[in-house]
Amino acid sequence: MSVSLPSGLLANDVCIGQFSLDNSSDTVTSVPSGWTSIRADTTGSSGVASFWYWYNSLGDGNDPATVTVAG
Repeated sequence: MSVSLPSGLLANDVCIGQFSLDNSSDTVTSVPSGWTSIRADTTGSSGVASFWYWYNSLGDGNDPATVTVAG
């Protein structure tokens, strides 16, 4: 999945990404460089898997316009 970051990010702005998958056995397999996992939750044996990540902006036009998360 590709996600566009907001334009005009300043240095040290924080972006939060939350991704939900429809099966708790699914997972986020890769995130772009600079993104850090906050938490992962599942609801039941075949419920929803939810993943939270944060990104600390570099600012000054050094951030990517879009990021790709693989699951």
